[in-house]
Amino acid sequence: MKEPRKGEKQQRQAAKQRTIEVRIISAQDVEDVRLVGKMRCYAVVYIDPEHKAYTRIDEQGGVNPFWNQLLVLQADEELLSQNLAAVNVDIYARGHIRSDKLVGTSRILLSQVLKGGDANNIYDNPIDCLPVLVRRPSSRPQGILNIWIPPTGKFLLRRSSLSYSKVDADEQDNVKGGENGLTSEAM
Repeated sequence: MKEPRKGEKQQRQAAKQRTIEVRIISAQDVEDVRLVGKMRCYAVVYIDPEHKAYTRIDEQGGVNPFWNQLLVLQADEELLSQNLAAVNVDIYARGHIRSDKLVGTSRILLSQVLKGGDANNIYDNPIDCLPVLVRRPSSRPQGILNIWIPPTGKFLLRRSSLSYSKVDADEQDNVKGGENGLTSEAM
Protein backbone atom coordinates (compact mmCIF):
# COMPACT_ATOMS: atom_id res chain seq x y z
CA MET A 1 0.00 0.00 0.00
CA LYS A 2 1.22 3.44 -0.89
CA GLU A 3 2.23 5.77 1.99
CA PRO A 4 0.49 9.18 1.81
CA ARG A 5 2.71 12.19 1.25
CA LYS A 6 3.39 14.53 4.16
CA GLY A 7 1.20 17.33 2.72
CA GLU A 8 -1.76 15.00 2.17
CA LYS A 9 -1.54 13.73 5.74
CA GLN A 10 -1.58 17.30 7.11
CA GLN A 11 -4.56 18.18 4.91
CA ARG A 12 -6.52 15.20 6.26
CA GLN A 13 -5.72 16.19 9.82
CA ALA A 14 -6.70 19.80 9.13
CA ALA A 15 -9.98 18.70 7.57
CA LYS A 16 -10.90 16.86 10.75
CA GLN A 17 -10.38 19.99 12.86
CA ARG A 18 -13.28 22.32 13.65
CA THR A 19 -13.12 25.80 15.13
CA ILE A 20 -15.51 27.02 17.81
CA GLU A 21 -15.65 30.71 18.68
CA VAL A 22 -16.15 31.65 22.32
CA ARG A 23 -16.44 35.07 23.94
CA ILE A 24 -15.18 35.13 27.53
CA ILE A 25 -16.91 38.13 29.06
CA SER A 26 -16.20 38.21 32.80
CA ALA A 27 -16.26 36.42 36.13
CA GLN A 28 -17.93 37.61 39.30
CA ASP A 29 -17.15 37.02 42.95
CA VAL A 30 -14.37 34.45 42.46
CA GLU A 31 -12.22 33.40 45.41
CA ASP A 32 -9.38 35.80 46.27
CA VAL A 33 -6.31 33.53 46.31
CA ARG A 34 -3.80 36.35 46.81
CA LEU A 35 -2.57 37.04 50.32
CA VAL A 36 -1.27 40.52 49.51
CA GLY A 37 -2.36 42.89 46.75
CA LYS A 38 -5.03 42.67 44.07
CA MET A 39 -5.55 39.57 41.96
CA ARG A 40 -4.59 39.82 38.30
CA CYS A 41 -6.65 37.11 36.56
CA TYR A 42 -6.57 35.46 33.17
CA ALA A 43 -8.49 32.53 31.71
CA VAL A 44 -7.29 29.45 29.85
CA VAL A 45 -9.98 28.06 27.55
CA TYR A 46 -9.91 24.74 25.72
CA ILE A 47 -11.89 21.82 24.36
CA ASP A 48 -8.83 19.77 23.50
CA PRO A 49 -6.02 20.24 26.07
CA GLU A 50 -3.50 20.34 23.22
CA HIS A 51 -5.16 23.47 21.74
CA LYS A 52 -5.51 26.07 24.49
CA ALA A 53 -6.42 29.74 24.14
CA TYR A 54 -5.59 32.45 26.69
CA THR A 55 -7.27 35.73 27.58
CA ARG A 56 -5.28 38.80 28.45
CA ILE A 57 -4.51 39.49 32.13
CA ASP A 58 -7.08 41.73 33.79
CA GLU A 59 -5.07 44.13 35.94
CA GLN A 60 -8.00 45.98 37.52
CA GLY A 61 -10.87 43.57 38.23
CA GLY A 62 -9.55 41.62 41.22
CA VAL A 63 -12.28 39.16 42.27
CA ASN A 64 -14.47 40.43 39.39
CA PRO A 65 -12.22 40.10 36.30
CA PHE A 66 -13.46 41.46 32.98
CA TRP A 67 -12.02 40.29 29.65
CA ASN A 68 -14.71 40.53 26.93
CA GLN A 69 -12.39 38.69 24.58
CA LEU A 70 -13.13 36.52 21.55
CA LEU A 71 -11.17 33.26 21.49
CA VAL A 72 -11.06 30.65 18.74
CA LEU A 73 -10.82 27.05 19.92
CA GLN A 74 -9.89 24.02 17.83
CA ALA A 75 -10.92 20.43 18.33
CA ASP A 76 -11.28 17.24 16.32
CA GLU A 77 -14.71 16.50 14.87
CA GLU A 78 -14.47 13.11 16.57
CA LEU A 79 -14.02 14.76 19.98
CA LEU A 80 -16.87 17.20 19.35
CA SER A 81 -19.24 14.36 18.44
CA GLN A 82 -18.93 12.87 21.94
CA ASN A 83 -21.76 13.67 24.37
CA LEU A 84 -19.35 14.74 27.11
CA ALA A 85 -17.28 17.14 24.97
CA ALA A 86 -17.01 20.43 26.81
CA VAL A 87 -15.47 23.88 26.80
CA ASN A 88 -13.23 24.05 29.86
CA VAL A 89 -12.33 27.41 31.40
CA ASP A 90 -9.59 27.60 34.02
CA ILE A 91 -9.19 30.95 35.78
CA TYR A 92 -5.74 31.73 37.16
CA ALA A 93 -4.33 34.52 39.32
CA ARG A 94 -1.02 35.78 37.96
CA GLY A 95 1.80 35.38 40.47
CA HIS A 96 4.61 37.89 40.98
CA ILE A 97 7.11 35.62 42.68
CA ARG A 98 5.55 32.17 42.72
CA SER A 99 3.81 30.42 39.88
CA ASP A 100 0.27 31.30 38.84
CA LYS A 101 -2.46 29.97 41.13
CA LEU A 102 -5.67 28.28 40.03
CA VAL A 103 -8.70 30.32 41.13
CA GLY A 104 -11.38 28.01 39.75
CA THR A 105 -12.72 26.10 36.77
CA SER A 106 -15.92 25.94 34.75
CA ARG A 107 -17.14 23.38 32.26
CA ILE A 108 -19.81 23.87 29.59
CA LEU A 109 -21.09 20.80 27.73
CA LEU A 110 -21.11 21.49 24.01
CA SER A 111 -24.08 19.20 23.45
CA GLN A 112 -26.19 21.68 25.45
CA VAL A 113 -24.88 24.75 23.61
CA LEU A 114 -24.12 23.88 19.97
CA LYS A 115 -27.41 23.44 18.14
CA GLY A 116 -26.20 23.74 14.55
CA GLY A 117 -27.78 25.89 11.88
CA ASP A 118 -26.45 28.58 9.58
CA ALA A 119 -23.90 30.95 11.15
CA ASN A 120 -25.11 33.76 8.82
CA ASN A 121 -28.76 33.47 9.89
CA ILE A 122 -29.60 35.73 12.84
CA TYR A 123 -32.36 33.34 14.00
CA ASP A 124 -29.90 30.43 14.21
CA ASN A 125 -27.33 32.56 16.02
CA PRO A 126 -28.98 34.47 18.90
CA ILE A 127 -27.11 36.49 21.51
CA ASP A 128 -27.14 34.33 24.62
CA CYS A 129 -24.80 34.97 27.53
CA LEU A 130 -24.40 31.91 29.74
CA PRO A 131 -23.74 32.33 33.46
CA VAL A 132 -21.75 29.28 34.58
CA LEU A 133 -20.72 28.29 38.09
CA VAL A 134 -17.00 28.53 38.90
CA ARG A 135 -15.69 25.76 41.14
CA ARG A 136 -12.64 26.03 43.34
CA PRO A 137 -10.00 23.26 43.16
CA SER A 138 -11.74 21.76 46.23
CA SER A 139 -14.96 21.52 44.10
CA ARG A 140 -16.67 24.13 46.27
CA PRO A 141 -18.67 26.60 44.15
CA GLN A 142 -17.34 30.17 44.28
CA GLY A 143 -18.33 32.71 41.65
CA ILE A 144 -19.93 32.97 38.23
CA LEU A 145 -18.32 32.96 34.77
CA ASN A 146 -20.12 34.86 32.00
CA ILE A 147 -19.46 33.30 28.60
CA TRP A 148 -21.05 33.45 25.16
CA ILE A 149 -20.90 30.45 22.83
CA PRO A 150 -23.02 30.85 19.68
CA PRO A 151 -25.22 27.82 18.84
CA THR A 152 -23.57 27.51 15.41
CA GLY A 153 -20.04 27.77 16.80
CA LYS A 154 -19.35 31.00 14.89
CA PHE A 155 -20.39 34.58 15.59
CA LEU A 156 -22.64 36.28 13.04
CA LEU A 157 -21.45 39.81 13.79
CA ARG A 158 -18.05 41.03 14.90
CA ARG A 159 -18.65 43.46 17.73
CA SER A 160 -17.12 44.31 21.05
CA SER A 161 -20.25 44.11 23.19
CA LEU A 162 -23.44 42.08 23.50
CA SER A 163 -25.72 45.09 22.93
CA TYR A 164 -26.53 46.10 19.36
CA SER A 165 -26.46 49.82 18.72
CA LYS A 166 -26.50 52.36 15.88
CA VAL A 167 -22.68 52.41 16.04
CA ASP A 168 -22.59 48.63 15.44
CA ALA A 169 -24.96 49.00 12.47
CA ASP A 170 -22.76 51.74 10.98
CA GLU A 171 -19.64 49.58 11.44
CA GLN A 172 -21.34 46.68 9.63
CA ASP A 173 -22.26 49.03 6.75
CA ASN A 174 -18.65 50.25 6.55
CA VAL A 175 -17.35 46.70 6.43
CA LYS A 176 -19.79 45.73 3.67
CA GLY A 177 -18.99 48.92 1.74
CA GLY A 178 -15.26 48.35 2.15
CA GLU A 179 -15.57 44.92 0.57
CA ASN A 180 -17.07 46.49 -2.58
CA GLY A 181 -14.51 49.30 -2.68
CA LEU A 182 -17.12 51.82 -1.46
CA THR A 183 -17.51 53.61 1.83
CA SER A 184 -20.83 54.37 3.48
CA GLU A 185 -20.49 58.05 2.36
CA ALA A 186 -20.26 57.03 -1.31
CA MET A 187 -23.40 54.92 -1.11
